Amino acid sequence: MKTFVKQYKYSLLCFAGIFILMAIPGTMIPPVPDFRDWLQWDKISHLLFFGGLSYAMLYDRYRLKATAPAIAAYLVIFLIGTAYGAFTEWFQHLPFVKRDGNYFDWCADITGIALGMLLFRLLFKRKKSN
Repeated sequence: MKTFVKQYKYSLLCFAGIFILMAIPGTMIPPVPDFRDWLQWDKISHLLFFGGLSYAMLYDRYRLKATAPAIAAYLVIFLIGTAYGAFTEWFQHLPFVKRDGNYFDWCADITGIALGMLLFRLLFKRKKSN
């Protein structure tokens, strides 16, 4: 177990950080008034959190010098991130959390995952060519 935690420390920190932030009671967070205001801090934070998560998962894979094909790793990481985004949105609907998980937040999560993967690909492709 220690080895797993040590190997995937960045990914696990991101998973835990996102969960803690998503578990903050809704009464402590200012509301987004309406759909037209969707591109505010709320959606941007979803993009950043889940972009960081996918980047961290790819970085851990890179650090471990994984031998699995990259396309398979990207697919698995995308699916894990998408499922975790769906879980966090469902979790926010629970009565004790008092938050509003919604489809648009989940779309921002998925977009963040894709952007984090793209950023990783661009940065590490450049790094390999140097």
